[in-house]
This record gives sequence, structure tokens and C-alpha cells, in this order.
Amino acid sequence: MIDLCMKFQIYQCNNCGNIQASTSKKTFKCFNCAKSIKILIKNKSGSNLKILFSTNDSSEAPFMVRELKRLKYEGKFFV
Repeated sequence: MIDLCMKFQIYQCNNCGNIQASTSKKTFKCFNCAKSIKILIKNKSGSNLKILFSTNDSSEAPFMVRELKRLKYEGKFFV
């Protein structure tokens, strides 16, 4: 489910492809390439940014990050 009303969003940076969770609703800073991207509320995403999953559960967010990264590196996940 993708919803900016949820507490945690899982983003993928189009600059480097890094997948990470964040609680920010205004900007996203990639831990891998250090690129900062504004999140456009109107479009639910900023340029060069993909929201892959949203949740309110603090234990589900890191689990989904691990699963999405695993699928990405196995070649089974394409966005």
C-alpha cells in the first residue's frame, strides 16, 4: 500500500537505486548517494524518487526494506 498518511514510507532513489525507509513527508535524503529530494505531496512523489511501500508498523518497515533489497539483488524486482 502506498500512502503518505502512513508513518513510514519506503523509497527508492532513482539516482543510485538505494532502497530505504523514512518518516519524512517533505524531503528524502539518500543514505547511499547523499542526494536530497523534495517530496511533492500533490504527486505523492518527487522527481527521481519512487515510493514503494507505506506502513504504520515500525517493525514492518525494516522487514520490507530487507525484502525489497533481497528481491532487487536477486533480479526479481524491477521498478
